[in-house]
Amino acid sequence: MRINRVFFLMSAVLSMVAGVAVAQTSEADTSKKSAVLFKIHDIVPVKNSDGDVTSCEYNVTFYNRSSVSVGGAIMDLSWNDSVVSEIIEQEKQKDSVENDVNINRARSVTERTTNKKLSTSIEVPAIAPSAQVVVTSTINTDRCFLLIEDVDYKVKNCRSSAESATGGRSKAGSCDALFMFVSPQDAQYYLEFKAVPVAEQRKSAESEFDKKKRRVNDNYRKTLGSLDGVNTTLSGIK
Repeated sequence: MRINRVFFLMSAVLSMVAGVAVAQTSEADTSKKSAVLFKIHDIVPVKNSDGDVTSCEYNVTFYNRSSVSVGGAIMDLSWNDSVVSEIIEQEKQKDSVENDVNINRARSVTERTTNKKLSTSIEVPAIAPSAQVVVTSTINTDRCFLLIEDVDYKVKNCRSSAESATGGRSKAGSCDALFMFVSPQDAQYYLEFKAVPVAEQRKSAESEFDKKKRRVNDNYRKTLGSLDGVNTTLSGIK
């Protein structure tokens, strides 16, 4: 009887643990199902007239798998360069030993010229439930290969709203935590996202072209402003 009682208690405890695990798994699955998925793809190195890579163009596809509309979000993206980080660490260790300084005060030549991380930000357009959008962007770096790796990201200023029973919109709330990165190693990278229509691809390309055009015009106006300042100074000297 004593053995049976112990066995019964052990079985009960194991059942409770299993129940908790199943509940946690279900909650995790639910949260993933209601996420705004995004993936980074079509990374293209951009070269200058000398043939040197100066920037990388890439696409970010967002698929809103939640039941709310999201908009107004800014997404900060960063990729860690493990090779550069390792080189910097080795140089600091060498400097620490050779010059008898604390490792925290040791210097690295590479660290002065090369960042361990690539960082950029993109604006996330409004996305309705079950909708998908593509954002084309550019980052100034020659290390385009890093964009294939997993990305660290932070979403801010995202606001969500849902359609009410009367057809209106409910009060907006934060949706920063809804976003979920999907890497090429994840099956969802190939299965969850829809094929992008040619018209949408063209629209995205035109939008990116307009942004570049505005940047060129802004730089041109700044250059003219600087030249005007120089001319004014020269006139004063005369």
